[in-house]
Amino acid sequence: MKIARYHAAGSPEVIQIEEAAEPEPQANQVVVRIEANALNPIDRYLRAGLRPVNLPAVPHFDYSGSIVKTGSDVQKWQIGDRVWGTRTRSGLHAGAAAEFIAEDEDLLFPIPAAMGSAAAASLAMVSFTAHIALFSRAQVQPGERILIYGGSGGVGRTAIQLARRHGLGIISTASTALKAEIALQSGADEVIDLKTQNVVERVMDWSKGQGVDVILEMSASETIADDLQIVRNRGRIVAIGSPVNYQPTLPWLMLNRKNATVHGILVFTATQDELQKAGKEISQCMATCDLNAHIGARLPFSAIVQAHHLLDAGKTIGRIVLEMR
Repeated sequence: MKIARYHAAGSPEVIQIEEAAEPEPQANQVVVRIEANALNPIDRYLRAGLRPVNLPAVPHFDYSGSIVKTGSDVQKWQIGDRVWGTRTRSGLHAGAAAEFIAEDEDLLFPIPAAMGSAAAASLAMVSFTAHIALFSRAQVQPGERILIYGGSGGVGRTAIQLARRHGLGIISTASTALKAEIALQSGADEVIDLKTQNVVERVMDWSKGQGVDVILEMSASETIADDLQIVRNRGRIVAIGSPVNYQPTLPWLMLNRKNATVHGILVFTATQDELQKAGKEISQCMATCDLNAHIGARLPFSAIVQAHHLLDAGKTIGRIVLEMR
């Protein structure tokens, strides 16, 4: 089978497509023929050496496909079932950029008949992140108000859809008119134009001076001080990312005065119970059209280097997906 690997960190050109033996399932595993896999920002960080990874590494975590083999103890799946998953339990070297992978049966979820493989793969890690942030960390309740930064991004857009499904009032942010339209189409009530509007003023105006109950924070080092102005007393901030500065300063006095809490989240260290709960609801949402994908680029597996150049450029709106065609 064909598999992508990189043996050293660097530019996209370090990725090579190699030949390898097809995997065989252990007793509790299935073998999935990959139909699509999606790129995430962490794929760039790992490939470029910005975060440690075990080498040689197979890139990409999100995938979809069909089951072609089952282990002796597998009960949940049959050959031919269409499934999706994310390889967050496989370590930082065993990704999904291959024609076949062996996966534990409990780490897979069904793809609805009406959903394509590219869409299912593109929703994997971002949906897990959004679901765990909303329901495990923030424990949102219907009727609460939430600020979701980056409403056109993978996590932000998915979080808007899940929050809308659960009856929250939603305000989001965007840096362009196109991104604002994506956030509104996903279900945001209001969108703040980051180029022309002040986040604190707009949130307080929208919430009639009360602030928001929950904030999904995508760049903690840049906006945590604003967050602590607009979060309500006993509010919750979920810090999903801090790409500019991995060790941001925490305005402790503001946090203390608001009786607020700041929660971290990383899918790679989420519990199995959290992943199971999230995966089941995500598949249900896929089936009822409450959750849909936004794909910005679709490329063949052979164009994996080009896909990583797109990822590095950071200009693609929507997920970058590779298809095994």
